[in-house]
Parts: sequence; structure tokens; C-alpha cells
Amino acid sequence: MSCRAAGTAVLLVALVCTLVPATGEEAVPADRHGLFWPYMLAWAIFYAAVWAVRGLPRRQAMSLVIVGGTAVTVTGLLSPPATSTDSYRYAWDGRVQAAGVSPYDHAPAEAELVPLRDSWLFPRGAGCEGPDRYPLPSADPMTSCTRINRPAVHTIYPPLAEAYFLLVHGLSPEGARHKPLQVGGALLTFASSAVLLIALSRRAGTRDNAPAYTACYAWCPAVPLELVNNAHVDALGVLLAVIALTTANRYRVLGGALFGAATAVKLLPAVTVPGALSGVLAKGGKTPTRRMLDTLAVLGPAALVVALAYLPYALASRGSVLGYFFGYLTEEGYDDAGSRDRYALLRLVLPDSWAFPAALVILGIAIFHVLRHGDADRPWQGALLVTGVAFLVFTPGYSWYAVLVVALVALDGRWEWLGVPLASGVAYMGTGSGTIAYALAALAVTAGLVAGHCRKGAGAWLWKARFRQGARTADIGFRGDRCRMQRDREVIPGKKGRLAARLKGWSGPPGPFRPEFWRSPLRGPWLTSVLGLILLAGITLVAITGLVSYAAYEPRLPGNDTTPGRGLLGFYLFGWPTDPVWLYRVTQGAHVVGGLTLVPILLAKLWSVIPKLFSWPPARSVAEAVERASLLLLVGGAVFQFVTGILNIQLFYVFPFSFYPAHFYGAWIFLAAFVVHVVIKLPRVIRTLRTYGLRDYLRLSVADTRPEPPDPDGLVATDPAPPTMSRRGLLAFAGGGSLVMFGLSVGQCVDGPLRRTALLAPHGRHYGTGPNDFQVNKTAASLGVTPDRTGESWRLALVGPHRMGLSREDLLAMPLYTYALPIACVEGWSTVQTWTGVRLADLARLAGIRAGSTGVTARSLQRGGYFGQASLSAAQVADPRSLLALRVNGADLSLDHGYPARVIVPNAPGVHNTKWVRELDFTQERS
Repeated sequence: MSCRAAGTAVLLVALVCTLVPATGEEAVPADRHGLFWPYMLAWAIFYAAVWAVRGLPRRQAMSLVIVGGTAVTVTGLLSPPATSTDSYRYAWDGRVQAAGVSPYDHAPAEAELVPLRDSWLFPRGAGCEGPDRYPLPSADPMTSCTRINRPAVHTIYPPLAEAYFLLVHGLSPEGARHKPLQVGGALLTFASSAVLLIALSRRAGTRDNAPAYTACYAWCPAVPLELVNNAHVDALGVLLAVIALTTANRYRVLGGALFGAATAVKLLPAVTVPGALSGVLAKGGKTPTRRMLDTLAVLGPAALVVALAYLPYALASRGSVLGYFFGYLTEEGYDDAGSRDRYALLRLVLPDSWAFPAALVILGIAIFHVLRHGDADRPWQGALLVTGVAFLVFTPGYSWYAVLVVALVALDGRWEWLGVPLASGVAYMGTGSGTIAYALAALAVTAGLVAGHCRKGAGAWLWKARFRQGARTADIGFRGDRCRMQRDREVIPGKKGRLAARLKGWSGPPGPFRPEFWRSPLRGPWLTSVLGLILLAGITLVAITGLVSYAAYEPRLPGNDTTPGRGLLGFYLFGWPTDPVWLYRVTQGAHVVGGLTLVPILLAKLWSVIPKLFSWPPARSVAEAVERASLLLLVGGAVFQFVTGILNIQLFYVFPFSFYPAHFYGAWIFLAAFVVHVVIKLPRVIRTLRTYGLRDYLRLSVADTRPEPPDPDGLVATDPAPPTMSRRGLLAFAGGGSLVMFGLSVGQCVDGPLRRTALLAPHGRHYGTGPNDFQVNKTAASLGVTPDRTGESWRLALVGPHRMGLSREDLLAMPLYTYALPIACVEGWSTVQTWTGVRLADLARLAGIRAGSTGVTARSLQRGGYFGQASLSAAQVADPRSLLALRVNGADLSLDHGYPARVIVPNAPGVHNTKWVRELDFTQERS
């Protein structure tokens, strides 16, 4: 044995000896900060050992990696979990599933699961006095507790992780406790190291140094601590991600499926997917269709595997299969940069409110760089770049997440990224030093990248430049071989090719599945492009006004947005202003009227592309199947949003679900599909209109109308019938329908005679009489508000440092103010009335609150229904025009309009102008 080999062995012994006490019997998660210095020492020894092994002969290095990796991994089996209690949730979820209960339906603290409890996970008495015990909400914390963190929330883990927990539970002997999960983590760690060693040994240019590459993962201190001792399920996700990255450059569909499986274990591996799409947007070489197919060949199987993994749990669960995911994002501060240490580096130079958008922009730039300039034959390079950038901009606080980065470093050999997992460990075990650690990691990455650009190979201290150059040369050669194989496959089709040929000869089922069924000579790319451009403008307007109207609800105030699990989709970028007072009236009116106006255009567009929906065979490849599925998602999303939106406008709730969350999630699904569709189709639309022009087709009469030239999408009729209408006539017909829809709905947004022409305004409306003669959405009787509850016994409760009750006479005795303010409803109608009442700011001062320092929650007398309360911001309370209205147009409010008192705030949605107010609570906190 050489001196260098002996020195490496000594370093490995030192590493093992350092890890043993770090995960010893005395270590407990509650005191993880005490392991900080032993853990840092282990990392230092790890760096030295990896440096030493790089120059050893292959056989010696291989022996040291196998023996050392085994010894390092075994240290994680020597004690109970040392720095995390997540494995207790794993054991519990496995037990719950074995009992035939979905883990997504009940939290551990719920009474339904009491029969499944035991003294290990739910100790009693003296057992609750130890560290890392969590009191049960419904029990005395001194007599009943649990080892499971967050016992009051549902599980967060994706379905394949849950399947893994069930498998481990089924294979575990009685009373084994945490040990089977640790053994499972060790086996998965060995498997990942083996995959890395085999893949690197087969790759030209890294064959001789494969042991040194693998040592980055097998010897890393984070691996035995987080994947074995703490038994985090990330071990399975990392294994699947590594296999996917080493497969995707040759077998895209298989790689995509493996990416989906990794994501269904832990969502984090999804950030490695752009690596598999490296170079898909590179200049030259590929046509847009080929690029789209390559993309769908990866994303399609990935999405399919995720969907199939969730399906059995979705069918078996009564609750959301996303569990506590969105609550976790909020708890960890990903939606509020100022609440935790997320976005730590960005917040050093940017305001907190800019951190999240800036993080998305930076991550988007990294993804685009990989898609445009990445090496398709080395997907792990792009995966490492995107994953590393994600860690640096989001700065997560849990060290086990970064084990994925360690595996990617082992695949690619970029030394500078090893600072990222070290920084995450510092953030988790240190005391306030996470930001400094991430900053140093970012500097190391920058230094490595700059060095790599200045001198080829200078950024990799583990491997010499000649190996990296050799690997690239070999990869180029392999790429050429693969191209030749592809040509051969096209010339001599295999069984799949012959089957496709036979299917191609069959014209499909009768009816709309056959091209000759669709005979209109008007259909074609030109007509579809024109209608598409109109919809692009219209849907963009409707989408923007919809998002603006969502912001008007002040969703971050308590009780304003009850959409379950909205998470980051419920983003909120600014506080809703009170000026101009007509803003919400215009935006919501444009949203509703614009949506109704687009209905004829949408129907015309669906008519123009309907042959595509029935094309046969349904798919000739996986990529085409994904494309068809995305098209159905786009069409289905559009139909769903428009139909439910129109039914909501008419207050006609015939669907068996709540409109608000359905419309919310439906909007995001449709917008995602819409954006993807626009990105793919817009270049073709522009090319079509440039080729055929706009005026020429519009000038043609019915007699001169001819079918468009054949197109690859099959929109042009193969056996066209004689025209009965010109394309100009069809556009005029659809446009005329839109004008009719506009004329029958716009009147509800303005006052005056036009209001009576709004036949599409909400049906069944009620009007008051005299000064109260304007729209009533919900009557007092329908919500259980009766005259005996609003009579002389009524009192307004003010809640604040000073609590008091005020009668209507007390309010009338206070200074009253009168303003002409609009009231606008989500259904689209609006009106301007003159309101008289007490300023909310004056009532805040009576409650002992300085106006503008806090918001208010107004609660109603109504029984049942939505919006029985609404929260207003501090700025809304401080506006002098914000009133607790007692009169309208010089007369007392009618009962249907909110007597004895209602809130009126400038530029607020109608549902936030609470009627029949019984309480104003000025002790509001943000949700």
C-alpha cells in the first residue's frame, strides 16, 4: 500500500470516529445544535479524504471507496435518529396504511386513529418528560404526547413515499421501531453508490476516476446522518433521480418515467428535470416539432407516473392528497420572505417583498440557460446547475434536502457545488449562521465557474482536465453513433414500426373519427389563427382582471380567502388600494363582461379545431399522447371556467362543489395549459398569417371561397363540401354574437337607462324601493336576518383594547359623513349610491386603536352562507371615506341592504361591504 493510500485510510478511520459520537446514543434532535462542531469536523475530514483518493490507482481507490463507504454508512445505524423526528411520521404512516386507512385523511392527533397508538410513538406519563415530545392538542401534555412532529396536521409525503413506508412496515418485525427505516435508508444508500460507481465506470473519460467521483457521495457526512440515521425518504428520491439522469440521454421516455417516480417520492427531484431537456432550445439542428416531441417524451411519462401514483390514494382518500404541503410552505416562510430565513441571500440586497419574484426570475434564467446551452448527452450538468441555483436563491433550512446536490456533484464533478450541502447543514445545526454559510457557498460556486471559464478544467479539483476533455470527446462520438442508429431504425422498422404501419392503414371508427366526416371548406390554419389571436387578447384581459380582482379580496387577511391548500398559488404582491374608487368596479366588470363577450369566439374556435380532437389513432407515440392530453386539458379547462363562471354570474349553483375553490384552481390549470399552448402555437400563427395575409381571405365572397392548402394538423377537409358561408361571414357571425353578448351584459356595470338592457345580469335579482332601489344579491330572509334581531336590542360590539357596545342611536349621535361611493359585486354588476355613516377610523379610536395601525374584521348577523365576515386592511380602515353606513341616499338602510348598519369601503368588493354588522374586531392579525 502506498503512502497516499495509507493516508486516505487514516482519514477514513478519522471520519468514522468523528461520525460515531455525532450519532451516538446521547444525541437527540432537540439538541442538534450541540452536534454542529463534530459535524463540521466530519466535513473537513471528508474534504481531505476525497482530495487524497483522487490520485490513487483505480483498484486501491475502488477498495477504499467500498470499505470506507460501508463503514461510513453503518455509523448511521448505531443510534436512534439524532437530528430529526421525521422517521416517526414514516413509521406512523406505514402503520395507518396497514390498517386500511388513507394517511391523507387523518392527522396523528385525531381521535379516529387512537386504536393504532402504542407506547413508542405515543408515550404517557414519565415518557412525555423526555426531549422531542409533542403534546397532543386534545390531551394533557403531561400525560399524553407523541414523538411525531406536527401531530395536528395531515401527512405531507407524496404517494410513492407512502408506499415505501407501507412496504417497510410490512417487512418489519414486531417492536422493531425505527430500525427498519434506518436499514432501508442504508440499503438505498448502498444502491445509489453502486449506481454511481457503475455509471461512472462505463462513461468514457471518468472510468479511471470513477471511485473518486463516487467517494463524493459514499463518504459525505450528510449521507449517513440524514439518509441512514434519520432515515429520510430522500434516499429513495435520490436513487431514482440518479438512475433517471444516467438514463435520460439515451432513453427519454424511461428517463421521464423515472423522474416522475422520483417526484412522487419527494417533490424536490422535480428540479432536476430541466437537465434531461438540456439543449432542447439550442439554435439550429432541430425543428420546433422535434423540440416539442423531445420535451413531451420526458415530461409526458413523468406526469403520467405522478398521476398514476396519486390515483389510488385519491380514490381511497376523502381529504386532499396534497396533505400539509401548502401549509408547510407557509410555515417555512416560502410565501413570506420576512417570516423565516428563506431567500436569505436575496434579502441581503433586495426588500423582502421582492425576494420571491426575484428567486423565480433567477431560477427561470438558470432553466433557460440549460434548455438553450445545455449538453443533451450530459443531463446531470444542467440538473446540478438548476438544483444548486434553487438552493442558493431559496436557502432551505433542512440539511437532508441537499443530499440530492451531493449526488449530482458525484455525477458531474463540479467541486464548487459541495459548499451548498455544507451550507444547508450549517443552517440546520448552527445558530443563525446559515446566511453566512450560503453566502460563502455562493462565492465558492462563483469562483469555480469563473475558474472554469478562464482555464478549461480549472474548476474541478477532483479530476484533471484531460479526463473531462476525454469524456466530452467520447460523448460526441456516442452522439454520432446514436444518430446512425436512428437512421437505421427509420429505414428498417422493427415490430413497433410495422404495427404503426398497419394502424396507419386503418381509417379508424366511423363517424367523427374519420377525416371525411368533417367537410366544411372554411376550416384551416388561417381561420384558426385569426380566432386564436382574438382569444389570445381576450383571455389575457380576462385573466389579468381576474387576478387583479383576486388581489382586491386582500387574501392574506384572516378569513378573506378560505380556498383550501392554495399555498403559493394564492400569491399576493401588493395591498389593495382605496383609490381610485372605481378600480374594482372596472376590473370586475371587464372580467365578467369580457368573459361573456368571448363565448361566441370561443365556440367558433372550438368548431374550427374540432377535427383535431377526434383525430385517429388517438396517439402514434407517447409524445403525441401527451400532446393530445394537454389539448384536452386546455379545452376542458376553458369549458369548465366559462360554464361555471356564467352559472356563478346567474347565481345558479347546480354543480355539487363550491364555486370559489373550483374556479380558483380551475383558473390556474387552464392558464398553465393556455400559456403552454400559446408558446407552442404562436410562432405557427404568425407564420400562417404572414404567408396568407389577413385581407385576402376576408375579401373572398361565398362563390370564391376555397379550402386552404392541406395542413399537417388535419384541420383542412379532405373531401370539402360546397361553401355556404365565407370566412368573412363566419367571423362576422361570431363577432356579431359577441356584440350581442356585450350589449346584454355591459348595462349592469353602469347606472342609468342601460341597466334595464342587461338581460344577462344575475337572474332573480331583488330591488329595494325609494332611496333603496338598487340591487340586492342576498336578501335578509335568505340568511336568517329577521327584524327582531335588528331592532332595539341590536348592539354593535367594538373589540379592541377598549371593548364596548353601541346602539344605533349611539352611532347616529356620533359625527356622520356622507360620500358617493360605488358598490361592485363579483357577479359583475355595480352601482354608485350616496352613503351616510360613521367613519371606521373613529370607531377604531373608540376601541383604543390608532387609525391606520391595524385592520378590522367585520362580522355579520347572517346565519350560514359565504362571507359572514370580512377583514379589511389598515389602509382601508384609515381612509376617511370608509364608513359604517347607517343611511343611503338620505334614508335609513332597508333590511335587505344591511339595516341597522353595514360597511362601505371605497374600491372594495361588494362582499367585503358586510351587511347587518354585529361586531367590529380591531385585534386583527395577518393570516
